[in-house]
Formats: sequence, structure tokens, C-alpha cells
Amino acid sequence: MEITKQWQVASLITPEVQKNLNSYSPLVAQLLFNRGIENESLARRFFSADWQLDAHNPFSFKDMQSAVEMLVRHIKNGDLIAVAGDYDADGVTASAVVAETIKAIKGKVEVWIPSRLGEGYGLSKLIVDQVIEAGAKLLITVDNGVRAVTEVAYAREKGLEVIVTDHHTSPEGEAIPEPPLINPILERDNYPFKYLAGVGVAFKLMAGLLAESTLSDVQKERLLGKVLDLVALGTVADCVSLTGENRSLVKRGLLELNKLERPGIRALIARTPIKGVISEWHVGWQIAPRLNVAGRMEHANTALALLMTDNQKEADSLAEKVNNQNSQRQSETARIVEYCEQYIETHLMSDKLLIVISPDLATIPDTDKWLEGVIGLVAGRLCEKYSRPVLVICQSEGQIKGSGRSIESFNVVGFLGNFQEYLVRFGGHKMACGFTVKNKKALNEFVIKARDLANEQIDLKDLTPRIKIEAEVDLVDINKEFLDNLERFAPFGQGNPLPQFVSRGVRLVDLISLGSESQHWKMRFGSLWAVAWSGAKRWPELTLGQQLDIVYTAEWNEFNGYKNIQLKIVDIKINQLNT
Repeated sequence: MEITKQWQVASLITPEVQKNLNSYSPLVAQLLFNRGIENESLARRFFSADWQLDAHNPFSFKDMQSAVEMLVRHIKNGDLIAVAGDYDADGVTASAVVAETIKAIKGKVEVWIPSRLGEGYGLSKLIVDQVIEAGAKLLITVDNGVRAVTEVAYAREKGLEVIVTDHHTSPEGEAIPEPPLINPILERDNYPFKYLAGVGVAFKLMAGLLAESTLSDVQKERLLGKVLDLVALGTVADCVSLTGENRSLVKRGLLELNKLERPGIRALIARTPIKGVISEWHVGWQIAPRLNVAGRMEHANTALALLMTDNQKEADSLAEKVNNQNSQRQSETARIVEYCEQYIETHLMSDKLLIVISPDLATIPDTDKWLEGVIGLVAGRLCEKYSRPVLVICQSEGQIKGSGRSIESFNVVGFLGNFQEYLVRFGGHKMACGFTVKNKKALNEFVIKARDLANEQIDLKDLTPRIKIEAEVDLVDINKEFLDNLERFAPFGQGNPLPQFVSRGVRLVDLISLGSESQHWKMRFGSLWAVAWSGAKRWPELTLGQQLDIVYTAEWNEFNGYKNIQLKIVDIKINQLNT
């Protein structure tokens, strides 16, 4: 089913801002205006995206000085330092950034990452016990820890010193670990940029460490630059805002990534369709899923080893493993999505919050088990298709696990805070969450009350999906100069989206089916070709000669040595001139 979407075209640039940006083309000026950039100075800063100029002082963090002093002391003492990471790409890259940097200055360090299918998210007492048994004296959490108050206190009671680095939120009124605690999103912290990924926070701790070292400025810059490829990978993978400092880190990190100096990255790229320059799109859609899949299907240690190995033979073996796991993940995700879509369209279309439970948990035990590692992906697909918040719940290792994805207007983590009596734990972001339910009785009560409360809280107008359009464009204006101007705005992501444009009343002059089931369309409007993925399913009523209003992105398409402009269709409406 295709849900009708509301098109929101950005306001036209004001005459005053147009005058301020008169050295840029009208298109560039409009896109800058859409991003809140209203003068020449801000525009130059945006386009330069220099990671050293845009980087804020790491000691702007309230506890950075005490954290660095603690870290330096343990390195000088020759103590083992434990890094407690997370099993997603952000957590794995954050772990690698800290481990590589400490090793580079002759520190002793080991990484502990929990099993998603066993221990679950975050620092646990089990990990603390393992760290102590290994002889570590200092524990650093990366991409987790802000909610691990009990576990951090337990570690300190056992004689460990602890530095918590995280970027997740803590529910209002909930206690947080004692300092040193480095987390830009907390009100207690003074850091100017609030949207660093977990790997970005870990990178700032390492920047603080190197700033206090006796290395030369050249050596410090070289060591920081060496891990910027990891920072770019984790930042893009975690879908944080690609504005400000993140934008600069990713832009420089992509340059490092394209050097292909890591054997693991070389091996991974060789097993993807990526040809030529690696962009943030390739990271988000080709590389990050393969790093994430290790933690989803088995254990994230595979991804960590892949990133950190210096041995090409080992890298090839690890890359082959995660690539095979990625194929399995795709099949499992597609199978569960198909079930969920049928269930939703049969039973849940009147609900504002979609809650789907695996069949083995909801109806018949020991049938159709779902892999916990993919339910977040399933929730994301369903949320995108139905434009409603979604919770997907299954059994895993004797526990009831859930994952959620949400729409912009509905804070799913805040919502879960209303049901703590039924949950063992929960956490995440405004638009994505994970949680564990106490037992089946609690699950049944949770589902009923969550649906009722969501139906009260969510306004129907918020369930209408909106497509944000940057400008109305005449197709004759889309040429090489147009695309060159667009490329200046990269890297694209949250907060700096790939621009979407609208053209109205364009005549459809060619329509060719593509795909094994003829589900895609290749379309031509004038001299420009476009692709519409799943177009035959979404708009079966289209015929040649119709005048259409189309929303699209524009890109270069390279195939068999040829390079041409291609539009990617986002949405289509039949123009009123046809009626």
C-alpha cells in the first residue's frame, strides 16, 4: 500500500539573505538559506568544513581534565586499561579509536564488547568481573555507560577507576554515574556541540590525551588523523547530525578512508559493489551494515578484529565472514518484514503505535523464531513504510527483547519511561530504542497499555508522512553545473540531507520495467532519465504521455565507463492538467 505524502517546499530565500549570498548561484544560495546559513562568512565555513578549525577544545568537557589525568597516570604506571564498547558500528569504531591510540603511545589496552544475544547492551557486572580478572586498573566505557549507574558503582567498589564516555540520553530525573563522565548531550556538560556519535566522544578523549602528551604537534596530528577513518565510519553509521563538528570530522575522515590503508577496509570494499571514490552513501549503505552484522548475527569482536588487523590474509577471512553474515541478515530481515506487513495490514491499521510480536512468543511456542539482531532493522523498515512508531518484540536467549523506531514527533524512549514497571531495562534515542520485558504477563499488560496511551498521545496529523523539498526546479536547468553545486554540500546525512527537488507538469515520454519481477521503472522526462525503485508497485496507474509532478534527487550515474545525469524518484503525483 502506498501512503499519500504531504509535500513541504522550503520557503523562498529572503531578499536580504539573497543579497548577503549574492556571490553564489541562486540554487546554492537557496540551499544555504534552507540550512540556516545566511551570510558569506558562515557559507565559507560550511564549505571548508575544516576538522581542525571546527573542532572544539576537548577540555570544554567538564570532566575532560580529570579523565585525561587519570588516563595518563595509568599509562605511565604500565597498567592494563580496559575499554568496554558496544556491538554496533559506532561502538566498535569507538573501541578501536581508543585502543589504537593508547597502543600507539605504548599503553596497555584490551577491549571488551558484550554479546547482543547474550549479555545485551551496555556495561554489565559480568564484564566488570572479567576486566578485574584480567588485571585491569582502569575501565573506559565508549558509546555506553550513562545509564550504567549500578555497574559503574560496582566497578569502583571492586577497586577499578572508571571513565564513562557516551552520547546517549538519560531519562529526566534518573541518576547518572559519578564523574569523570564525558557526554555532550547532558545538561551538566559544557561542550558546545551536542551531537557527537559515541566514536566522536571517544575521539575527543583521545584528543585530550594527546594534547597532554609530550609528542610533537606533527605527531599528535598524525595519530589523530590516522583514526579519522574510524570516526567517519561510526558517525555516519549511527545516523547522528552531520552538521558542525560532525560534518568536518566525516569530510576529513572520508579522505582517510579512501586511502584504503586498513587491510580490513580493503578486504571489505572488495566484497561490495563500491567502485571509485567512497562516499558517505557507501559508508551508510554498504560498509556500516557489514560492520553491524557481526554483532547482529554472532559477535561484534569479528568487526573489531577486521578494523584493527594489520594482516591482509586475516582481513580477507574476516571480511568474507561478515559478508556471508550480511547475506543471511538480508534474508532474515526480508522474511520477518513480510510477516509483519501482512500482520499489520490485517490487524493493526487502526493503531497509531504498531506493536508486532514474533509468532513463537505470541501464539505457538517453538515456531518461527526471530533473530533478535535484526528486529531493529525490521522496525525501521516498517516505520518508514507506515509512517508510525513501531515496536518489534521477540524471544532471545530466554529473554523478551524489543526494538523500536519512531517518527519525528514521537519520543519513543520518553514513551517507554511510562512503563518501567514492565521493563527490565530500556534506552536509546528519541527515534530509536531497545528494551527488555520482564516476562510474558508483563508483556501482555505492556502491549495493551502502550497501545492505549499511544492512541491518546499521537495526533493523526503527525502520522501523515512529509517530504521535505528544497526547491522547485525546471528540468532543463539540471546539468553538470547543477550537480557540481550539489556536491559542494556533501557529506549528506541528518541535518544536512541530500537535497530533494520538485518539478511540475513534466511529460512522461518513456517507461521501461526493470527487475526480476518488473517491479522497478526506468523513466524519461525530456532528455533526462530517472529510476523509480518499486515504481510499478507504488504507481501502477502511470501511462506514457501523462504530465506528472515529481519529487527526486539528482546524481551522476556511472555505468560501463559512461557517466550521465540520473534522477531518483522519491514521489509522484499526477498533475491536474491530466484531469
